[in-house]
Amino acid sequence: MVRGLLGVFAVLLAAFPVFAMYGYWAKGSDGVSAAAVAAGVGLAGGLAGFAAAFGFRGTQAIQGVLLGMVVRMVVPLAAAAFFFLRGGTLVRAGLLEMLVGYYLLALTVDTALAVQLVRRTMPNRTETGA
Repeated sequence: MVRGLLGVFAVLLAAFPVFAMYGYWAKGSDGVSAAAVAAGVGLAGGLAGFAAAFGFRGTQAIQGVLLGMVVRMVVPLAAAAFFFLRGGTLVRAGLLEMLVGYYLLALTVDTALAVQLVRRTMPNRTETGA
């Protein structure tokens, strides 16, 4: 689990300079702040989704993956709703778009890790030919 969490953290952290450069190019320092908030929300959602999926083993591993996907989606969605309703400079600086970008990145990484987890925890089944 620790390796998976570190993997999610590393990928999202590595993406931050790209988001920050875009934010600075588009809106200056407000764009960099928006990138930082989006990174924090994306990281929280990604880590929470991976952690939620980790507890399921064996035949229940698929349910864990689905729970992880729901958790991974709810965190940035709730943050986007909060910031959208609140408004302000971060929203004008592209926070909502960056939240979507981080969500998609976290979803890709977490799904790849969850699939590996399911493969390791599922009992081996041999296919029978007909």
